[in-house]
Amino acid sequence: MKNMTATNAAKNFGQLVNTVQSEPVTIESNGRAVAVVYSYSEAMALQAEIEKHAEDSVMRGLDDVKAGRTVSFDNDLIQKIKAEVIKELDER
Repeated sequence: MKNMTATNAAKNFGQLVNTVQSEPVTIESNGRAVAVVYSYSEAMALQAEIEKHAEDSVMRGLDDVKAGRTVSFDNDLIQKIKAEVIKELDER
């Protein structure tokens, strides 16, 4: 993946558009990555993958409901999930 500064990407937009046809480009501002630019076809492929994953997740969830593999979403479960998320974030 190539990198460009935001200033360079703005000044050389045509070059950016040409480059993303063959590979994504990371746009940096103040030395930090702030965006990634993909070709239209790559963006559509990524969107299709995201939608497929979401659909698969929903279908698995429906299968779990039909099979009785569910739990009540009570306050104790919510607190347990919150604690697990906080722990995971702290470990990062």
